[in-house]
Amino acid sequence: MNRDTGLFFRAAVRKNRKLLLMTAMLFAGQSAAGFAEDGHDTSHDDVRHASAHVHGEAELNIAVDGQSLFAEFTAPAIDVVGFEHVARDAAEQEAVANAIEALKRSEALFAFSGSDCVLDRVDATSEGLLTADEAAEGHAEFAASYVFRCDAVDELTVIDLGFFGVWPSLEEMEVVFLGVDKQLSLEMTPAFHQIELK
Repeated sequence: MNRDTGLFFRAAVRKNRKLLLMTAMLFAGQSAAGFAEDGHDTSHDDVRHASAHVHGEAELNIAVDGQSLFAEFTAPAIDVVGFEHVARDAAEQEAVANAIEALKRSEALFAFSGSDCVLDRVDATSEGLLTADEAAEGHAEFAASYVFRCDAVDELTVIDLGFFGVWPSLEEMEVVFLGVDKQLSLEMTPAFHQIELK
């Protein structure tokens, strides 16, 4: 991930995490006090959720800053390439390389309505699949960060996500959207894959 993009996400999510959690809890019928009493820690400094890596579930964080839209995606390797161990042969190494290239093809993963958004930068990586040192750190996963430049980001109406079509083993995606005047926390599925902003 690009260092500037990562720093932006961490700052944006830290700044808005409590608002997002409180909003989500209100919709779920819980109070913030009840959530904290249940032992949940709401002071995480990391972009990723506190929950453990779960097969079939990915995460996508989207933040808007000016006319830029930043997105960060993570998914378990098992759902992207079908395994979570260090690549054992040339075919598995090729599967990892192909997955990284697929993550870089943003036009298959994001479709924007209401504003023209053009990919400015993308970075995609795998963790725990190419060296034994990485594998020792825990579950293997893929991560990608994107920066889009939009002509009128405040006029975005829908972001249609194509991740489920590219990787059918994904069953859910936890999405956080941080906009200027809209913050969303959504659970997307193959049947529900559009982020409606207006």
